[in-house]
Amino acid sequence: MLLAFPEISYKRYKDDTSTFIKWLAETAQSCRSETSGSTSTTESAKPGGARLKGKARKLAKQGSSTANNKSSATKPENNKTSAAKPENHVVDSSELLGLAHTISNSKNSSIIVPTEIIRAGIRAVSARKKCTAYFESITNKDGDEKLRRNESHAYFTKLIEVVLTILQPHFAPSTTPKDTTEQTSGSLLQNLQNRFAQLEVEEPEETDDETEVEAPVDNQLTVYELRATDQKSAVEEQAFAYFCLFGDLEKVRSHLKAVWTDYKLERTDIITAAVVTNTAFQLARRAQDEALSAFPGAGDYTQFIPMLNRVTGKVKMDEDTENWTFRLAYETLTNFCAISEPYAVDLIDKTLLGGYNPLDNRSQMCWREKHNEDNVLLMELLPEFCYVIDEEVEHFAGDELSQAIREMKETKEIAIWLAFAATVFLDIHHIMREKVERAFDDFQAIVINAKLVMKRHTDFMRNVPWPQTWSAKDEIIPQRFIAEMENYMLQDPALAMKMCWYKKEGVSTTEEYERFYFHKRQPILCGLQAFYTTLMLKRIGGRYCNTFGTAVFPAHLYNALQQKPNPVSSWPAMENLINLHTPERIFIGARPQTIDSCFKQIHLMFGYSVTDFAANQRQTGRRPVASKDRLRPLEEITNICTFFRQALCQGMPAAILVHRIEEFLNKQAQEKAQKQKPKSKTPCHEWSRYGRLSSTQLLEALTASLAFELPGLRFSYFDLHRQSIEMLRKVNAELKEDLTQVLGPRYIEDDSQLPAVCLWILKLACESERLAEYIGLRGARNGLLEKTGKVFEDFLNEYCCQTAFEQLN
Repeated sequence: MLLAFPEISYKRYKDDTSTFIKWLAETAQSCRSETSGSTSTTESAKPGGARLKGKARKLAKQGSSTANNKSSATKPENNKTSAAKPENHVVDSSELLGLAHTISNSKNSSIIVPTEIIRAGIRAVSARKKCTAYFESITNKDGDEKLRRNESHAYFTKLIEVVLTILQPHFAPSTTPKDTTEQTSGSLLQNLQNRFAQLEVEEPEETDDETEVEAPVDNQLTVYELRATDQKSAVEEQAFAYFCLFGDLEKVRSHLKAVWTDYKLERTDIITAAVVTNTAFQLARRAQDEALSAFPGAGDYTQFIPMLNRVTGKVKMDEDTENWTFRLAYETLTNFCAISEPYAVDLIDKTLLGGYNPLDNRSQMCWREKHNEDNVLLMELLPEFCYVIDEEVEHFAGDELSQAIREMKETKEIAIWLAFAATVFLDIHHIMREKVERAFDDFQAIVINAKLVMKRHTDFMRNVPWPQTWSAKDEIIPQRFIAEMENYMLQDPALAMKMCWYKKEGVSTTEEYERFYFHKRQPILCGLQAFYTTLMLKRIGGRYCNTFGTAVFPAHLYNALQQKPNPVSSWPAMENLINLHTPERIFIGARPQTIDSCFKQIHLMFGYSVTDFAANQRQTGRRPVASKDRLRPLEEITNICTFFRQALCQGMPAAILVHRIEEFLNKQAQEKAQKQKPKSKTPCHEWSRYGRLSSTQLLEALTASLAFELPGLRFSYFDLHRQSIEMLRKVNAELKEDLTQVLGPRYIEDDSQLPAVCLWILKLACESERLAEYIGLRGARNGLLEKTGKVFEDFLNEYCCQTAFEQLN
């Protein structure tokens, strides 16, 4: 049985190695300089100083900050750009023992190996040990050959262990083993690992103040790389990079299996499952680039096979190794490339080898039967990918797997991450089996509902004049969205081309069987297009509410009616909006509790200054002036979903999308790490140790963020917009005579200015209340608000009855 792949990032390993070697090289150089008299003892001890704690540590930081400020002030400004460029240093592995002995033999007793340096060395050794154990488990069992290969894998591990053993006398007191007797390098490392296992929990609690969390050592400006001394060591380094990559991808694959199991059990929705999976593919592509950037061409799977054979001494791998290295998917992709033409549509008989039957019990199959099933399923669907990505079929909200298959068809190159993505695609089918079409049903339900919402909205807006701020672009976006749903979601865009090709080749099939054949078997694409539909619906609905003012103005009027002695009934849609955006965002502060504060708050929404309402302001006769920006719109309440909207709806590149998501989630983890004690293996604890979430933890955080944001994304701004206009029409009709007497007949020009009625009502109600208070009638009922409240109650009752009737029908 093979060992499980650990989650090891090759970039993290390189950072740890750079941190360790950087301290080793610079401290050794300091010791040499000290011996020659070029530097003082104090300066040479500085790189390896012990970690201070408490007040001493805080004072040391302040002194260091002051010294840095003084030194930076003396540097010329034209050196700022050059100082920001990374400085690379290359150290041969054969030099490490010499550097360690230079430090150990130094007469400077104040040199202490910092805790973080020891941690970095232990993590690097631990990663290589896991790699060694893995290759030992799959290496050819021939005695001498196996021994030579295992010794080659363990070379780096033994080297760092010996270096740590040499440096042991200079370890910080808290990490020095209590047993002072001579220890072997292996037992020393085990002892240190056990001690640091406890320090990993205790260390983050040790902060100078309430908000500080110690970040990892910054190696961006000075990077140290360990250079292999021979070709054999270079091969081992590349093998280790592959090991890290496949370990990372295996952990991501396990997480995606859990996500799709949750979807099957209806614990999550199709949007979350599809978005997390597609993001995982983007992370896999980046992980491959990071791990193999130093090895040209290594990202091609064909380069990995001979490397694995060379390192293990095996030509044919066992079942577990092939599963962990995604070999089965790679072979099927290779077979498809062999029979496909770059600019032609391939036809494959769906009855090949009896066809794929999702009702078969996979758990009862042997390894060869599973292999055959995967091959049949993938070969059936690969031509369907080609239909969807064909240039003649307009495609939007596409997934990474479809785009990668298009690249593979043109270049005949199969990247490692593509083999991983194809394996995940097969895993989804293994989990869902005959229920895989449920994703298509969920997708269609979302699109049909969106089309009904847009149709009802379009019919309603025919009788509503557009405001002057409504541009021609604003009119095109809803029309284009409706056309997309009708032509590319509710109809199969590839059906006509497929039937033409089938007829030309004499393949017997029916339109009913072929309609949405691919969508029904590609849940990732269904989930992404459902997400696109939801994002567009929210984007257009929010635009209407902001342009017409049908969210903010009615919210202030509704809140004022709630402050009456006899408050009006609850308005469900408006209460949901206020809870969604929070009262602080809707009302610019706390929810007003009086009519006078309601009037002031709505002026603040227009951009008036708070000083205009000060009780002791100067009487200059100057009228308050509103901001040029006028009405403040509803702010975005989603972060992750906003990034995806920019990518799916506005064409932001995938690389930028992943960077922004990672930046946001890492910042979120950092903030949480500052607020809680990391006593468990949470994303917060991972950030506090490494400064960057791993791929799996990033996907876990993304899953949690989507679960939090999607309910708000589904809020119907169209319903709120329609309710607000209908309600304000009734209010305006009932109070028209009262408002005309005070404001004149042209207080509004048409229905596009209906939200302004809210402002006039609050203005007149406030003046009336102030007058009543002036003449001693405090607490008297406001006639204008009472009329408005009655109209409001009638509208709510009528709307509730209408909604109930529509639901019954």
